[in-house]
Amino acid sequence: MNGFFSRMLQRFSLISALVVLVMGSNNIRADSFDDAVNHYLKGFDACQEANGLLRANRISAAKQKLNVYHKILGEAQRMDPSIVKTNKRDMEGNIKFCRRVATNIEVEQATPFIDKAIAQCDLAQKALKGKKPEAAMEHLMAFKAHKEEAWNITDKLSDIFSIRNQVKRCQRLEKKIMSAGKKQEAINLSVETVKEESSSYAETCSQALKSLNASSIDEVSLKNATKSIVLAKSHKKNVKDESVAFDTFAANPKHEAKALVASNLKKGDKCLASAEKLVVKKRKELKKATATLDSYIGSLKSAAKLCEAARSVTKTKASDSVYAKAKAAYQKAQSSESSLRKKLRKDKYYLAYPNSPKVKVINKTLSKTSSCLADTNKRMTKMFSSIKAEKKAFAARKAKEEAARLAKASAAEKAKIKAEIAKKKKLEAAKAAKLAKVAADARATEIAAAKAAAKQAAEAAVKLAAEAAASVASAVTSTAKTETQPETTGSSAVLAVSGVITFSQISESLAVIYANGSQPEAKTISAELSRNGFDQDVYVVSPDSKINLKNKDNTLHRIKATDDYNDISVKLAKLQPRQKRPVKVSWRDNTIVQIRSDKGALAASYVANIPSAAYQVVEFKVGKSSHGFSFVTIPPGADKVTILIPNHDPVVVSFASGGSQLIPLVKKGEEVGEVVIELN
Repeated sequence: MNGFFSRMLQRFSLISALVVLVMGSNNIRADSFDDAVNHYLKGFDACQEANGLLRANRISAAKQKLNVYHKILGEAQRMDPSIVKTNKRDMEGNIKFCRRVATNIEVEQATPFIDKAIAQCDLAQKALKGKKPEAAMEHLMAFKAHKEEAWNITDKLSDIFSIRNQVKRCQRLEKKIMSAGKKQEAINLSVETVKEESSSYAETCSQALKSLNASSIDEVSLKNATKSIVLAKSHKKNVKDESVAFDTFAANPKHEAKALVASNLKKGDKCLASAEKLVVKKRKELKKATATLDSYIGSLKSAAKLCEAARSVTKTKASDSVYAKAKAAYQKAQSSESSLRKKLRKDKYYLAYPNSPKVKVINKTLSKTSSCLADTNKRMTKMFSSIKAEKKAFAARKAKEEAARLAKASAAEKAKIKAEIAKKKKLEAAKAAKLAKVAADARATEIAAAKAAAKQAAEAAVKLAAEAAASVASAVTSTAKTETQPETTGSSAVLAVSGVITFSQISESLAVIYANGSQPEAKTISAELSRNGFDQDVYVVSPDSKINLKNKDNTLHRIKATDDYNDISVKLAKLQPRQKRPVKVSWRDNTIVQIRSDKGALAASYVANIPSAAYQVVEFKVGKSSHGFSFVTIPPGADKVTILIPNHDPVVVSFASGGSQLIPLVKKGEEVGEVVIELN
């Protein structure tokens, strides 16, 4: 019996070991596949750059980038050969795309040779028309030689409709040269030529029109479309030059080819008229796109220069004047960067040309500017704290020195020293008051404008709320007189909270205001990440909600939620291209975290986790220190409003504290601004 159990135990152990081995092998394969794809995507970036360079007509540079792609593709294949045989993580689509890029580069390299070949063919046709068959044959031989050179680079030329048609025309020309003097053969060849050339006329123009109707068009596409129009015209000319065929149609009006040729010519003429108009329109559009992208580049370079100026100021000795100088430059750079980022998110030209060299310059400069702003912001926060600490330390040293002088002085000297100290304090107080007045006067206009806007918005909201309440009450009275009337809002109820938030330091970009008394429901919100960043600047969630993260970019992103102020750091997800994943809001409520990708060029967005369904997002005007707001989403029974600002303590407004309130804005225990509140 013991032997039986021993054998069973051995078998079970063996099976377990095999299961572990198989599972481990699967995990290794999964890791190997993901590692290989992640490595491949580095090469795919090079492939996309090659495509952009190709579109910019920089063939040599495009070829170099494609060589980088092929090198990394080979390395990735050695890591896991299956990556080139799967459609997982869009590998099939990516590889097909890069094969097309490789073909297009080869075609561009071969184009000069095929152009020479067609030019020789045209000369052969001209010689034949001039009744010089020997000269025509010489040019035809030159055509064949150049064609061979082109085909040695790539045989994919035969897949291109326009080139294929031109080659066929030249091959027919050889038959014409050979049949010179043979009447019936000449008639048959001429009829065959007008049929094929008229068909090519309509089809070539149709292809040009199709490419011109694309949502975005670059210089290369426009050049190719123009080339196709010229080619279409040459096909029409070739038709008209075939006098033998038209003489045949005149002699035989019911000839089977006559109606077909006429139909093709009519179709081609209609297409050509549309295509030529569209070329003019698209050229204007492309010129506008170039000018728009150039203006973005110029503005971003100016913003980057301003930010670098602010950063260099923060590296000098800290003082109030130095801080003010750095702050002014920083706010200008921040305002420009923020404005441009919002424009780019919706700009049709920026979105239409992702691989354009100009768009790449924009992305690079935007990344550089964003990085500079983040670093300068940290430096300025440190400088602000340093200035306050230095002032405090200086005051303490001075008080200590004065106390020491008094301790050593005689009775007669003490009175004199005290008078001297009092006089100095009075002068310092007067100087401080003067500086404070200058600063207050500088902000007065901004604060007054913010207050006026907030007050106007609050009054309008209160009026609308009162009208809505009156309308509801009237409807209830007229339709249900016997029912108990609903309680109307008492005169003491708060209908709106308005105010002005003023920062002493650098202003944050937004606040989220919410009222208690409205229980939220756990829900799932969507956040999409593309190459421009997230689709919103701020998302609002409640505890235990979910965020459905979706990666619309073609590269891997690692998404993290952080709030250094509240010591929150959560790894949310690793998203492969076109992958989506729901993540739970696991950090504490009453906070605003930043969500960002590990890709530095992308701006962060915010997620506010609040325990209320009654809220409002307030976006601050970049470059300003004072910001007005009006909050009217206040549920019945609410007795307070909370204002959440990134990197600051929450500001709690209690309705019991009265209609007008002045609340300090606090950061790490220091007062760094104020919030003026009016309850309406």
